[in-house]
Amino acid sequence: MRQGAGLNLADIPASAARDESGVTEAIAHFGRKHLPLPLRLIRDPAFAIRALRYALRLPTPLRTRDRWVLEQVILPAVEERSGNQTVVFVGCDYYTWHYKRFFKGHRYITIDPDQGRARFGGKEHHVDFMSNLPLLLAAGSVDAIICNGVVGFGVNDPQEADRSFTACANVLKPGGLLVLGWTPGSCSFDPMKTAAISRHFEPGGLPSLGSNFVETPTAYRQTFAILSRRAVTG
Repeated sequence: MRQGAGLNLADIPASAARDESGVTEAIAHFGRKHLPLPLRLIRDPAFAIRALRYALRLPTPLRTRDRWVLEQVILPAVEERSGNQTVVFVGCDYYTWHYKRFFKGHRYITIDPDQGRARFGGKEHHVDFMSNLPLLLAAGSVDAIICNGVVGFGVNDPQEADRSFTACANVLKPGGLLVLGWTPGSCSFDPMKTAAISRHFEPGGLPSLGSNFVETPTAYRQTFAILSRRAVTG
């Protein structure tokens, strides 16, 4: 399913990598307790700046090359794609709260099972698991689902991934997009090889991305796949 030459990664500005060392360390220590907030504000200037921007309700992006690809290329392309009226964003955090600004005029839905992250979601937010999307949304009612950084950081085994991708297929319209982003070193399996992906999806495309599969030049090799819901056959 991996087709296309992909984005010209040389176009990503060097400034986009400012936070990558911190993110690489955070991935390596995922699941461990963070430093107490006051200490982290002192020791991590980049985090302190993001905390201040969030308090002022300003965008709080992570400066990493994979986030640059997501925010500068993928999200605008999804927004501009004809017919994208209902968009679901899976997984919320302080650096995603402003993504709703990409989808003004759309029905923008967020979902995350952590009640504490609800404050980072959109106006229409569900505290629930991605695998429960069919309980929340009508079949064939969604134009695009964006799921980045969830596989390996919540959806941790092939069975749960298969249930989650099947749920996505259930609520997506035929031809609807699934934007899947994952960190290969943090996954014990290849999400592209799950049965649900093979059964329900085919390579999709966003013209500005130029490919349906992009591996970013980050130390953690964040990878994006653009998939299209197969037509439902009787």
